[in-house]
Amino acid sequence: MKTHKSKRKGIPALRDRNMNLDIDPSNLEITDLRMAVVESEPYSYPILKVDTNQGIQGIGEARDGSDPRNTQKILKVRIGGRGEGKARKSFCKH
Repeated sequence: MKTHKSKRKGIPALRDRNMNLDIDPSNLEITDLRMAVVESEPYSYPILKVDTNQGIQGIGEARDGSDPRNTQKILKVRIGGRGEGKARKSFCKH
């Protein structure tokens, strides 16, 4: 794996982190989606973690107004095994 040591000044934890340069966006696929729900009455906040086949991870909040228990199931069907571009397009269909 080719890595690059950042020469930027800034937060030490970020400045000294090795970055993976062997990423191929055209072959990027979502391999797993996990969810934790933060409960704060009267609301629930589904926090999602997305993993890819190239070791890239993303974290975000899902807010669609539905039951948080269904959010993970719905998203796995819509974006599981797809690349970022195809996953994004699946939400733009009319």
